[in-house]
Amino acid sequence: MREKELLRCVLAFLLLVMLPFSIVGCGGSGREEPCHTAQCGQPSPPLDAKDSSSDTSGPDLLLGDLGGPSPDVSLVAELDSKAPLADDTVAPPDAVPCDASACVGQQQCTSSGVCACSGAVSFADAALEKRIRTLLNLPAGSIDASTLAGVESLALSGVSPTSLSGIECFVDLRAFSLADATQLAEIDALSGLGQLETLELFRSALGDFSALAPLKKLRELKLRMGINDVGNLVTLDALPPLSTLELLDLEGQRISSLAGIGRFPNLRLLMLWRNTLSSLVGVQDVPLLVYLQVGQNGLQS
Repeated sequence: MREKELLRCVLAFLLLVMLPFSIVGCGGSGREEPCHTAQCGQPSPPLDAKDSSSDTSGPDLLLGDLGGPSPDVSLVAELDSKAPLADDTVAPPDAVPCDASACVGQQQCTSSGVCACSGAVSFADAALEKRIRTLLNLPAGSIDASTLAGVESLALSGVSPTSLSGIECFVDLRAFSLADATQLAEIDALSGLGQLETLELFRSALGDFSALAPLKKLRELKLRMGINDVGNLVTLDALPPLSTLELLDLEGQRISSLAGIGRFPNLRLLMLWRNTLSSLVGVQDVPLLVYLQVGQNGLQS
């Protein structure tokens, strides 16, 4: 009997010793309370809550606030655009800037969503092809589209082509100049040059330049006539709205008013030498204009 009482006392003692370790509490409260946070005494978040210390999707995370430079948005966009597609033959809708109807002449809409030429390129005007072969030092035989892609500047003189067909395959062209455009009846091929920033067409008899509407990067446009020539561009409405245009040179045309000048909101330099202007009404519609040339017009001083 005494042995049983002794054993009972030992068990009671062990129970008292182990009790603080078996009851887990926060802050020594003695209450059994599970802790989900690293610090006791704080309310536990719901089990499906996000860890705010690792969530960078919110607007509060600004690189500039960390003492570093703000992120280059254009660089981020460029890197994002180069991310591989799950299926490289089909681009997502928001990454496709073209379709078959948007491509020009010999261009085709590629799987990467851009208009480009492939295979042999043909030029409708033999003199134009000959001049291009000379400038690019191309041998006889077919001209592969890959040879023209990558060319960023093309200045043509000594040739007066009747067609620009084939020029659309210079898909990376940024500057194009034609010294004698008197024989051109249309310039549709130029609408396929989406990278074009500078365009010079001298002595053009065209009166409609709506084909330039797709050129969203065009910054300089020169449609100048020769000293003894008079162009057929009568109104500025014959030019499409070009929001990126900064320089416009229409020397020797037949512009009689500035009506429609507001379609070039970023225009800084305007040359209208030898036109038929009688008034400058409308010039206030281009607030960024810093240079205006209107010599040899019908303006009254």
